[in-house]
Amino acid sequence: MLSSGSLFVAVLAAVYAFSDLRYGTARHGGEDMALVFEVRDRIHSDYVDQVDSLRVIEAGIDGMLDVFPQDDVLPLEQNWGESRPGDRAQRRRFDEAFEKLESSLGETVSPDSLVRGSIWGMLAALDPHSGYLDASDYEDMVERFRGDFEGIGIYFEVRDGKLLVITPIFGSPSHGKLRAGDHIAEIEGVSTLGISDEEVMDKLRGARGSRVRVGVARQGRAGLLYYEIRRDRVTIRSVPYAYMLTPDVGYVRMVRFAETTADELYDALDSLSEQGMRSLVLDLRDNGGGLLDQAVEVADLFLDAGQLIVYTEGRDGDRQKYRARKQLDASLPLVILINRGSASASEIVAGAVQDLDMGLVAGETSFGKGLVQGQFPLRSNGGLLLL
Repeated sequence: MLSSGSLFVAVLAAVYAFSDLRYGTARHGGEDMALVFEVRDRIHSDYVDQVDSLRVIEAGIDGMLDVFPQDDVLPLEQNWGESRPGDRAQRRRFDEAFEKLESSLGETVSPDSLVRGSIWGMLAALDPHSGYLDASDYEDMVERFRGDFEGIGIYFEVRDGKLLVITPIFGSPSHGKLRAGDHIAEIEGVSTLGISDEEVMDKLRGARGSRVRVGVARQGRAGLLYYEIRRDRVTIRSVPYAYMLTPDVGYVRMVRFAETTADELYDALDSLSEQGMRSLVLDLRDNGGGLLDQAVEVADLFLDAGQLIVYTEGRDGDRQKYRARKQLDASLPLVILINRGSASASEIVAGAVQDLDMGLVAGETSFGKGLVQGQFPLRSNGGLLLL
């Protein structure tokens, strides 16, 4: 599962020549420190806001400290040697902290845990949406956007330390049990407060047939609701069904934005047109979003060529604009249904249709994500950084 979010802009990772020299990695075999500083440098070069380098390093050290049980850790001394340490001093500071903590590792804590803790510490200092996937999780994410995975089937987001359900995936084990807006407060009796995206995936995904018990706080209900959910193979179609509501009104249910979404929608519209459709209801309720390019292609089906669908704007202020291209008949009367589980790519489509007066949007106020996550493959370990 992936925070919805998760609208991606593919960007090649930087080339790190002479990595042992640059990252001061001789003492740790190269790989660990190369990964940590590759993430740090990506934050400095590509994060939406300029971030203080000292703040990032200190957050990384705090992340390593968080790996240890509280009573096992002695505070690290602040020994920078200068009031505003430069890059070399920051690298040395981090390397010394890693070495000291590594020498204190117990049997239950691995050096790899320190590295992951430092990365999550740096990202936690940024915002709730930035994330890190190792090579295995990256592969799982690609698999999910292709259409199937094993787990309970939810789109989620960790907001202010709380695990929130954006929406259960239609037809998944969670569908009919969990709801958009639910706060999963416990997993197997353990509080989820402060949980990371990575930990959510580790705890909720699993082999088909295995079970997981979650405690859910739901608006309007006292106490927690408990559900035991049997994990299963979650096979997802973007358009699970489409049919005629009346002799001339078509209805299309769209549940996500993945690799085949626009093609599935086009096929559904073509079939409904052959059945006499003269107007359309497009249902995006509980659609947690997905790929940016698919949001653009879906909106493109309902707009006039040249109209602006969406733009993204990064730190330098330059805007990347996405415009409608197809020369299709955009006069089809259209109503889009949304609710608070409609997020990200769903909001791009609904927002474009509404702002350009190409249809009506009905339902509830949507989730309100309002950002795009850039995707940065990591050279050091084959993982993925989301900023």
